[in-house]
Amino acid sequence: MGKDVSLRKDFASRKPPVRLLGHGRALKHSQSGSCSTTTCQRCWWGRKGPQWRRHFPWLRFGQPLMSQDAGFGFGCSVCCVFQHLVSNGTVLGNAPRPVPTPARRRCDDFKDNFAAFAVTRRLKSVWLRRHHDSKKHQEAIRFLEGHITEDDLSVAPSLQDFASALSNMKKGQSMRNGGVPSDTTSLMQWCISESLLQVWRSKLAKATTLCLVRDERKGKLLIRFRACDGCLELCSGTLGCVRMTGGGAEDIVTATAKALRIFCTENYLPPRMGNRLSQQGGFDRKLFKHLRSIVHILTTDSHPAELLASNIMKGSRRSADEQHNREAFLPNVVLVGRDAAHASTRLVKRPWSCLPSIQECS
Repeated sequence: MGKDVSLRKDFASRKPPVRLLGHGRALKHSQSGSCSTTTCQRCWWGRKGPQWRRHFPWLRFGQPLMSQDAGFGFGCSVCCVFQHLVSNGTVLGNAPRPVPTPARRRCDDFKDNFAAFAVTRRLKSVWLRRHHDSKKHQEAIRFLEGHITEDDLSVAPSLQDFASALSNMKKGQSMRNGGVPSDTTSLMQWCISESLLQVWRSKLAKATTLCLVRDERKGKLLIRFRACDGCLELCSGTLGCVRMTGGGAEDIVTATAKALRIFCTENYLPPRMGNRLSQQGGFDRKLFKHLRSIVHILTTDSHPAELLASNIMKGSRRSADEQHNREAFLPNVVLVGRDAAHASTRLVKRPWSCLPSIQECS
């Protein structure tokens, strides 16, 4: 990472809203002998500041003018200027929706809080390189140099970006991808999943019959569905996957009701940069009642808790929890199917385990 002379001259006229401390004053402070501590930041800045700024020209040492009680610290002049423009409404002041700005302060990461001049420990090159290579720092540099405009910061990702995110979701890849997941990636994946839920909600609103396939494993309940409308058009997908507090029948009933409520809630739990989107959605009570009334088949495995939960939900058995006895959650269930694969696996492994040939087949 070499010395960037043009960048230093460009930001010389754009001083951040910070009380900066130059190398000369810091060097006089270290030579005066008034400082007896060996961990003084001013002394360190006076001795090693010029050397570090050859590689990182945006590095400064100062104190924010708005919060002088915070003391002096190391920071980034580029991100600080951009953050000042954002706070004044000069940049993204009329943005119609929340967008991840490159100079947004990260309160959960101490080492990366250079925009607020809040780094108060001895610097390490790995912190500075990580900040220099970060997307928010590079976007702030390009914006202040005039290479990108305000519209470029607030524009939605391209179709190729969404296609790449969808491909990674199909492959089961993590959002981290060897690093920290960005807000843009989180918003893109959430938008893709929410758009798929919107398609399923619109089709299930027209459906006349619905079949739920439920399975529990290691404290998680997965529910899939298959529906059919009056024109005999089929639709299948995932209703939801929720965590359970226990393994009893009442817990399965509660988790099923929770999954159905989440499915009928638009814009449920958006990422942190899309909190305003939750105000545009909400719980669709009409769809919730419609789905409860058209569930005719409920397929589970042969576990006793699963069978008891199915009978409780259709109203043929009473529950230990009185709130489940007030009203049948799925009153129109006519068939409770059993997954035969689980039973066949138990029959092969347990009763006939003494036969070597069957053990080899299993």
